[in-house]
Amino acid sequence: MIFGDLINVSSTMKEVTENADAITSDFSWGDLVFVFLLIIAAYLIGLVVAHFMKIRFSHRMKDDQLALATMIVRVLIIFISLALALPGLFHLSMTLVFLLLVGCIIVIAMSSSSVVGNAAAGVGLLYEHTFSPGDFIQVGDVTGTVVAVHLLSILIRTPSGVLVRIPNNMLYSTTLSNFHAHVARRYSYDTGIRYEDDAGMAIGIIRKIIESHTFVLKNPAPEVFVSDIDPSSIRIRCRFWVPSVWANTQDDLSLRTEFILRIKEGLEAAGIEIPFPQTTVHLTEPVREETGKT
Repeated sequence: MIFGDLINVSSTMKEVTENADAITSDFSWGDLVFVFLLIIAAYLIGLVVAHFMKIRFSHRMKDDQLALATMIVRVLIIFISLALALPGLFHLSMTLVFLLLVGCIIVIAMSSSSVVGNAAAGVGLLYEHTFSPGDFIQVGDVTGTVVAVHLLSILIRTPSGVLVRIPNNMLYSTTLSNFHAHVARRYSYDTGIRYEDDAGMAIGIIRKIIESHTFVLKNPAPEVFVSDIDPSSIRIRCRFWVPSVWANTQDDLSLRTEFILRIKEGLEAAGIEIPFPQTTVHLTEPVREETGKT
């Protein structure tokens, strides 16, 4: 059955090739005008559909994702209209047009599998709403702010100012962290003090420094507590929440300059020192000094 269908398709294509002059002889300027008007009509219909999609989905999708979705729909409308009109225009059967279209898709997919894979991954990312321009993300070893989202790739600007292009199939098959997915982020810092220092006083100083900062959220409230006892220090951990938009770098440079220096200066002003690693050696027997006789 399949072999017979292939023979029929081959004979049909041969017949079309032999009668190419007959097909082109029936093609007139009116047909060209018809195709031109068809493209314009499909373009206008695409604009109407895009406008409806923006009204219907503007509160559900981000701007870049909605723009990409409307572009895909408009292109599909133009292709569908041409696929329906061209068979009658060139006196071809729908079966032959369908087979030719499938053949072209197979050839394109085999010759540029990476492009097709990136496009499919782009549609998947569009459906998942993972990130949008302006978000700070991490993909593998690359971290930075999303500059643009395309169907085949995205552009990321790293904190050092380097523009990096990442294919969509890489994004879809690897772990992606979005640091702006939620409105707030929690940070945690550890500070060590000496055994002879007052841990309660140190906790009070650190809590006052954190709570006085403009961007530290009141709810959830900051937490400061003794987290561990090391061989050479008492570890005090502070945890607090700040808006994700303000903390816009992965290395948290702004947070470190705002808090770590203030905590160090506040502890030192109260006479509390941050110790360095040290080891105390206790001898079980006193050392005997031998004196030689001269």
